[in-house]
Amino acid sequence: MARTEVLPKARYTVYLGRAREFARQMDRAAVDRAWNSVGLLGVHCVISSCDALTVQRTGQRWSGQDHAGVLGMVGSLHLPKSDVVLRQMAQVLDRKNRVEYEAREFTEKEAEEIRQQSTRVLHWIESALSS
Repeated sequence: MARTEVLPKARYTVYLGRAREFARQMDRAAVDRAWNSVGLLGVHCVISSCDALTVQRTGQRWSGQDHAGVLGMVGSLHLPKSDVVLRQMAQVLDRKNRVEYEAREFTEKEAEEIRQQSTRVLHWIESALSS
């Protein structure tokens, strides 16, 4: 059974604001070379961006433990170019455990990949929200 939370559609702005804040902090963390922070902020930017989109379009957001469930919600919206963006979302979300739990340093290269992908996701979602 899908785990979702029902919200007023107008509340999407809360999640969009969070996504933008995470993106700003991610960029600051990159300047500070705080690669773990870049990684986690990128993950949370993507999650909040997706929440903004699904709340605006459906009045629901994913609330399950497995963040990948949000991909199904975004995919079900059948938006233009979503296949490319869904792959980027999945790649960012797949790295969550790596940055949080693996017993090795998260690298600059990995952090920059997440930063680029999460920024692209946010921009695509901002465009979808305004259309």
